[in-house]
Amino acid sequence: MHLIDAIDRRLKDWVGSVIEESSVSFHAPGVDQARASVGLYLLELRENKPPSGARRAPLQFSVRYLVTAPAAEPERAHEVLGRLVFAAMEEPEFSVGFEAIPPALWSAFGVPPQPAFFLDIPVRKERAEPVTGLVRQPLIVHTSPLASFQGVVVGPGEIPLPNARVEIPSLRLVTTTDRKGAFHFTTLPSGRSVNLLIHARGKKFALTAAQDCVGSDRPFVIQFPVLEE
Repeated sequence: MHLIDAIDRRLKDWVGSVIEESSVSFHAPGVDQARASVGLYLLELRENKPPSGARRAPLQFSVRYLVTAPAAEPERAHEVLGRLVFAAMEEPEFSVGFEAIPPALWSAFGVPPQPAFFLDIPVRKERAEPVTGLVRQPLIVHTSPLASFQGVVVGPGEIPLPNARVEIPSLRLVTTTDRKGAFHFTTLPSGRSVNLLIHARGKKFALTAAQDCVGSDRPFVIQFPVLEE
């Protein structure tokens, strides 16, 4: 398990292996860095989707550090940053970013703009594979015929509601009404009632359509409650 505090320790050791007699600060630039030769500020957490595969994917994201060299002499800062950049490129788990740093960020730190780069490192939490029990009986599959389901969403005065979101949460199906307020699902299990969730104009409304509505040629009319502003 690679947690953020473990990455902090690893980065501190890594800097020490690259820059002799170095001192590291994890504070924001300009804060308690007078005696530090390298600044490693944890700037943000970033999405990092795990690869898909047969195994249970780990939980993971990336941490982004802002790397600075708060040296008294600019030449020393340039030397330190150059050595760190090349050393980071050699690390297979590190990703170096050279995006321009917005001036507003330096203003927020209360320091003038200075040379820096980003360091992105993945944080992972492995998950145990679920225990699968043995199947001791034959698998029995119950099939159900499929049918279409159509309806229309109207508001007060039977006025159609276009662009309303119609969901069937249990089946993870979603569609949107057209300009006439109509919607259509092509394949639903017939002979079952349908729980619907309607979103329109910032409000939502739940209701159930009877089982005989699925497969019917007549649209199921949904009277959306009064939309008060």
